[in-house]
Order: sequence, then C-alpha cells, then structure tokens
Amino acid sequence: MLLAAATGAAAGAAAAAEAAEPTPKTRGQAPYGWTAGMVLVGSYTCRTPAWLILHVHACNASAVEAVFQFVYPTTTQHGAFWVSGQFGATRALKLAPTTAWLTPAPPRVVPVGLLGIISDEGRRFKGEVLHGGCGGFDVNLTTWDGARFGPPHEKPAAGAAEATLADGGQSRTATATVGAMGSLIAEERTRRAVAGGAASNETLFALLAHDDFAAAYGVWCRLRADAPARALPTALHVVREIRHHKEEQLLLGKGAVEHVLRTLAIFGGLSSISSSLLAVLSSDADAADLALAEEQFRLQLGRSGSVAHDELSAAGLAQLRRAESDPEAARQALVTFQQLVAGAGGWWGTAHRRVGAAHFVLKEYEACADAMRAALRLNPHDVYAKFDLGLCLKESGRNAEAFAAFEEVARDHPTYAKLRGLKQWRDFYRAQSK
Repeated sequence: MLLAAATGAAAGAAAAAEAAEPTPKTRGQAPYGWTAGMVLVGSYTCRTPAWLILHVHACNASAVEAVFQFVYPTTTQHGAFWVSGQFGATRALKLAPTTAWLTPAPPRVVPVGLLGIISDEGRRFKGEVLHGGCGGFDVNLTTWDGARFGPPHEKPAAGAAEATLADGGQSRTATATVGAMGSLIAEERTRRAVAGGAASNETLFALLAHDDFAAAYGVWCRLRADAPARALPTALHVVREIRHHKEEQLLLGKGAVEHVLRTLAIFGGLSSISSSLLAVLSSDADAADLALAEEQFRLQLGRSGSVAHDELSAAGLAQLRRAESDPEAARQALVTFQQLVAGAGGWWGTAHRRVGAAHFVLKEYEACADAMRAALRLNPHDVYAKFDLGLCLKESGRNAEAFAAFEEVARDHPTYAKLRGLKQWRDFYRAQSK
C-alpha cells in the first residue's frame, strides 16, 4: 500500500505535468539489456590467467563506462581502473582504458582494453584483450554476492557463500578487494558528481541506482541551473521508472520503500513530487514507514533545487532560531527570507512559508497569513504551510477559517504531531459550531 500510494500519486502528477511539458530528450536506453550497476564476472589472460570483474558504471544507447577490476590468483595482485567505449552496430563493444585508476596501481601493471561481442541476450561479453602478450577474455552477467570461483576460465557457480581462488590460500585478500569494489565505485561516483562535472540524466540515474541521494540532489540542482528545460522531464522519467517497476519493488519490501521515498525527496522545488510524498502520510503504512515518509517529505519541501537558495534559507532559519534571545534576529530573518522570495519565490512555495514564519514570530499575523497563502498557491500539498496558515488565522481571531485549515491538515496528514496540541481547541470549536 505504501508504494502504491507514493507511485500512484506520482504517476498522476506526471500525467498532469506531461500535458504541459515537452517530451524528455533522453539519450535512450542501452542496448542488449545493459544497465548501470550490472556486474559481469569471468577471466582473461595476460601471460597468466586472472579474474576479471566488470562493473558497469553508466550506459546509454551509444556509450558505456565501466570499472575493470582484476585479481591475479597466483600473485594476489589486484586493482581497478576505468574503461569506456561505444556500442557497435553488430553487437561489438570496444572498451578502452582512460588511465584513471580507481585503486592504487600495482607495480608493473598497465591498464588494458577489451574488444568483444555481446551475446546471450546481453548476459555474455567475450573477445580479446587489447594489449601485446594478452589473450582472450570471457565474462558473464552475475549478481555479486561473494560467488564462489573455481580455477580461472571456469564460470562462477551461482549462490555460493564465499570466494575461493586457486591461489594457495591467498584468497582472503583478493576476496576482500572484490567485496569492497562496490563502495569504492560509489565513493568515486560521488566525488565526480560533487566535483562539478556536467549535470546529466545518466549521472543522476546512476547515483539513484546506487542510493547516493546526497550526490544525486547536487546533480539535480545543477541540472535545474544548466538545463532547466530538461529538469522536470527528468524527474518525471524517474517517477515513471518507479511506477514501472512497482511490482518488483513490492517484492523487495522495506528496502524498496526507503529507496522510493529517498528518491522522491531529491526533487526539491517540484510540487508534483510533494503530492506523492503527502499521499503516503495519509495511507495505512506502519509507524516506521510514516516516520520515514514525513522525514523525506520535510526534506523535499525544504529543498529548493538550488544550492544557493538552500544556503540562504538555512541562514535565515539560523537567524530565526536566535529570535528568542535576540528580538532583532527575527527582523533580520525576515529580510533574509524576503531576499529568498526575490530569488526563488516564483517556483518554491517554501520561500514564502519562511517569510510567514518570520512574520508570525514578529506577531504580524495578517502578513503571516498572506505569506502562507502565497506558499500554498505554489505548492498546495505543503501541509505545514496550511497548518501555519491556521495558526496565523487563529491568532488574528478568524477562528472559522483557522478551523477549516486545521481540518484539512488532519485529513491530509492525520499523524501530524502538532495537531495534538490543538485537539482541545478544535473539539471546543467543533462543538460550538454545531
């Protein structure tokens, strides 16, 4: 039910937005069923047999980037470097080394390339190693879980509990480097994204596939800044993918729930995504999932999709927190939030809610209500702006309007903790109005 609520609302939002948005100009899916995150395992020969683990980092309709990881069982030499190449028209793929090592380069080892044919519906890649003194290679698609290896040039047996290399008892070191490669690739992926590389759909999708949500949000911000026409279509593409794979996610259980919620939360500044997360809060999910959904809902609402505006918002909130001991701080926060509205107030409703919060602390309740209404015009799914609107109206003596606002919050977010503090007032008003 939880995933159905999130993906169902997101699909509705996507359909509505697509009517007004251009078709996404994506570079297309990779051929032969290849996807970012897949792992092909096998062996190759460069004078002596070695293990080859090919980690696909990113791919699209024409190109692929991967990590070539190797282990020599007889010497326990191991390492990993980046390779990239273009898909050919006849199932051929050439991967050339970029000379960028992911691990420290072992002595007397140079990066090599691969030229081979993709067969068996994309599950096998076989050909020649592009270096003098080397021979062939053969790798097969696998789900890495520490699969047990026999001697080189034999296929790995699926489902085994540990790796056993024919290396005279030196398997522990080699196995450890294979098992750690996923985290090394994730760290490098994050480093590349944060370093300010070109924002692209492929980078965003790869980061989400590896649960690197913080780096994904950074790419989303750059995408909005560098290619705003592609930003919304990209978000909608991600939502459609979540919707498309919903049945698989339901089988995966809790891990999929968390992945979906955290994925949606990176799309700051989109009210359609807020509606998806809000739908979860009124579902019959258990307490833990509701708590996670609220955490990610707040995170998404608090993200503008712009690093500069996020920083300005944080500065204003810090000023507002000082208002209890420093009355002037609330006025300073108001000025900061007004600057925020000047920059992001055309798309980010939370900027207006921040202004309203400062007015409330200053006891300027009519101005507070006006700001909250502006927030809700941009994002009608912001239940916190609606709750704060109720507070502003209540303090202004407009009890009927305040009660209506609180009732809407109770309908959309029945577990919202701050509603409990108003239960007595709401019950009294309800009784009085009968």
